[in-house]
Amino acid sequence: MCAGSIYWSNIGTLVFASTEEKLLQLTGDDSENMTLNLSCREVFRKGQKDVRIFGPFEEVEEDVGPPVPAPRLEIRSGQLRGNGV
Repeated sequence: MCAGSIYWSNIGTLVFASTEEKLLQLTGDDSENMTLNLSCREVFRKGQKDVRIFGPFEEVEEDVGPPVPAPRLEIRSGQLRGNGV
């Protein structure tokens, strides 16, 4: 999750299932999916607008699995190509 993007997009409520520590356990030391051990609450506390935060939810945290990789996309000769297109 990117708290900065949520803040600047004027999203007023954030709901999440698991912690950043759990994400790190699931992804490991992956240079393409690096984590940042910084609470979204701490990020939003430094801002000037209110963002309501709900989470993490311990009752579903064990159901959270590894993230699904995003499709790899590239543009060649004006055409979009990738493993999800």
